[in-house]
Amino acid sequence: MDKVGPLLRYVFDQSVYKDRIDSCESVVNKMILRDTNYYSVLGTDKMCEGSHVSHKLVKVVRVRGKEDDSELPYNALISSHLAELTLCKLAELMVPNDFNLLVLAIKDDLISKALEDHSVFAFLGAAFVNAIIPKLTELKLENDAPPHRCALRVHPHERPSSPFF
Repeated sequence: MDKVGPLLRYVFDQSVYKDRIDSCESVVNKMILRDTNYYSVLGTDKMCEGSHVSHKLVKVVRVRGKEDDSELPYNALISSHLAELTLCKLAELMVPNDFNLLVLAIKDDLISKALEDHSVFAFLGAAFVNAIIPKLTELKLENDAPPHRCALRVHPHERPSSPFF
């Protein structure tokens, strides 16, 4: 059931199971550039717009709040298999920066493969490196040791200006 996700009160026989997998994969394969706007709600508590986001790929779960015991809605991908297919398709269609922000917004362990495959170029891009340099903090080796300066700040001219791949 990892491929199609949990479906309550229904047990698949073999043919219905294969049909469900095929229909889920068909939804992913039919995605076009316009659909990427609708899937930007993944990893947020925003409402999905009507029938644009497929119920075969996305589920709404309840997440407990950090300060109190309140519960919030959260849009999540339905299974790890469909998450990988969906995120790989979105990576093909979306602008790389938008895709990386989407992946980072999804607080789930389902995305590790897609993040590994498609976001390596963000970490090699000069724009990304320039954006994170001000947010870097120095690490200390020991409690009383002085901090070492960040290598990107000390030698900014020695980083690659374009990806090596």
